[in-house]
Amino acid sequence: MLEYECNLLCKLVAIDTDSTQRKNYDKIADLLISEAERVGLKAEKVIDEKGIPHVLVGFSNAPADAKKIVFLTHYDVVPAGEGWDFDPFKPFIKDGKLFGRGAADDKSNIVAALAAFKEVLEEKLPLKVNPVLIVAGGEETGEGESFFRKIEGDICVVLDSGCEGLSIGASGVARLNVKVLGRQAHSAYPFRGKNAIYQASKIVSFIEEVAKETEKKIVSRFYAPTHYEYVPRRISVTMINCGIAANIIPAECNLLIDIRTIPEENAEKAAEELKKTIEDYAEKNGIKVEVEAKA
Repeated sequence: MLEYECNLLCKLVAIDTDSTQRKNYDKIADLLISEAERVGLKAEKVIDEKGIPHVLVGFSNAPADAKKIVFLTHYDVVPAGEGWDFDPFKPFIKDGKLFGRGAADDKSNIVAALAAFKEVLEEKLPLKVNPVLIVAGGEETGEGESFFRKIEGDICVVLDSGCEGLSIGASGVARLNVKVLGRQAHSAYPFRGKNAIYQASKIVSFIEEVAKETEKKIVSRFYAPTHYEYVPRRISVTMINCGIAANIIPAECNLLIDIRTIPEENAEKAAEELKKTIEDYAEKNGIKVEVEAKA
């Protein structure tokens, strides 16, 4: 592995940039600016209206009238969570791979782009375009969306983890919030209540079956980069939130359902279709639900 890239990646991964806490955002932004300037690139920090710092890196000698090519990356990561066999913020190399939270998504791409820019300078390669590296925050939470919409350029290359290849788009996203309603009671007298968790478990099992059938029936004409032959609509239950105390039968259980749509369909329509499917199932099975669709 290349020494410069490995050393820089280790430094970045060692900084916990938990997106849910906006943790160490300024610290990593300042490190990136310092490193870019150290190798001879120009860099600046841009603070958006939400207070999130973003880093812009470019060449001082780039032709002003040339096409602007934006390389878009992000420094924030999802929370590390539990169950690690090692400290996720103490990166290490094993069998030619670097391990740590954010190593793949998306700090390795930051390093790859910065190293490429550095090599252009060192090799004194003539610039026929105006390359700009943007290292953004708030990608994982969606907080950086307003900043992303303001990015200007002739071409944008999104450097993010995912399929091994070039793609020209990504799946659409829609989500459902499903509130499953029961009746609260003391756990010593469960027969006096209606356990919302039990009711929600039926909904979850139903959605799992719907998801399997959907992957067979709603399929794009485009090839899938991995796993599937063609890209299907994908449905997943990704969050469950319920219960207020160990001795209380819960009256409410909330589910979050994630829908990944295909290019040929409308995300809002897909969400409404699943909403009706869940509502129909709940009505037939005596389960009270409130479903909110977001696309």
